[in-house]
Amino acid sequence: MNEFFLSPSLLLVQKSFLGGFFIYCLLLFIISKKNLYTKETIVILFKKIFYSLIVYYIFFSLILSIGQYLVWNSNPITKNLLSSPISQNVSAPIFKSLSFLSNSSLGYFTYYIMGRIWIGLFLSILSGIIFWYFLKILRKYNNRFFEDGEVELGGVCALILGWPNFVIFLPLIFLSVIFISLFKIIFLKEKFTTLGYPFLLATLITIFYGIYLIKFLNLEVLKI
Repeated sequence: MNEFFLSPSLLLVQKSFLGGFFIYCLLLFIISKKNLYTKETIVILFKKIFYSLIVYYIFFSLILSIGQYLVWNSNPITKNLLSSPISQNVSAPIFKSLSFLSNSSLGYFTYYIMGRIWIGLFLSILSGIIFWYFLKILRKYNNRFFEDGEVELGGVCALILGWPNFVIFLPLIFLSVIFISLFKIIFLKEKFTTLGYPFLLATLITIFYGIYLIKFLNLEVLKI
């Protein structure tokens, strides 16, 4: 999800929470390799993390929306925007088709938070769900790429990164597979690599360098 305009501290809070989710997933994945949990337990835990992330995103977006309302309401200039319907000159056709935005006194505010908060939330959750189901289909036809829990881990990683970082995450998975495969062949004498560690490595790289890669690849247009 994109950087928020209300307060830099809120962005720090969001990154801290998502970083905590990632560290927990990393530790859980490492523990799973030591067979301290059953395979069924690992799958259930990653599913719980996935659903918890969705709840977190929705809750945090609500907090941002309420916070934005309070900030505008506290300023005499922006307070007027809270009683303004949406302008007919908006460029996005989808918003023009929503008649309640033109008639409601909260039309402009609704339009603003939808564009700045809720569309990004929707794309983040949608990309995570689609990727999860794509991995489930892939495992159905080629089980070699996965160990138990790695399908769910991939969905969690996609959800942690959100939109538009998900776009950077995808090619990094393939590069991570190549890197880890070569490492295993050269140093561990292992021929096969499942997608668990590549998911984690691609996520880690995207967390630290995603914003720079988006700028470098001129993908800033994808930001909501």
